[in-house]
Amino acid sequence: MKIVKKIMLSVLITGCACSIAFGMENSDPISHKIKTVLGESTISTKILVISTSLRKDSNTDILADEFARGALSSGHEVEKISLIGKKINYCLGCDVCQKTQRCVLQDDATEIVKKIHEADVIVFAAPVYFG
Repeated sequence: MKIVKKIMLSVLITGCACSIAFGMENSDPISHKIKTVLGESTISTKILVISTSLRKDSNTDILADEFARGALSSGHEVEKISLIGKKINYCLGCDVCQKTQRCVLQDDATEIVKKIHEADVIVFAAPVYFG
């Protein structure tokens, strides 16, 4: 079994949100942040961006797109998944997956989990609501 180091970059995407939201002019703040965290190696990193907002063209989705653009411009392989329109059922707690490594539920989560296992880096873009 191949063991892959997974990195969650939620802090990075939050930093990008601040840069964009407050109009901090920089040549490309997102590419700069990605290079800072991932490094500027010549090896392409496979990055999976999962946008969890269920609103089309939301701020979260825009940030996920910008992160993907910055990662691509830094030479990484990027795939973005939006959860809009995805069918993801609640876990039944049956523990079948612990024995078979497969879920009994047939939904879109199966393909997403497969992509998570294939990725070197996973980025979760999630909305934060406050009033």
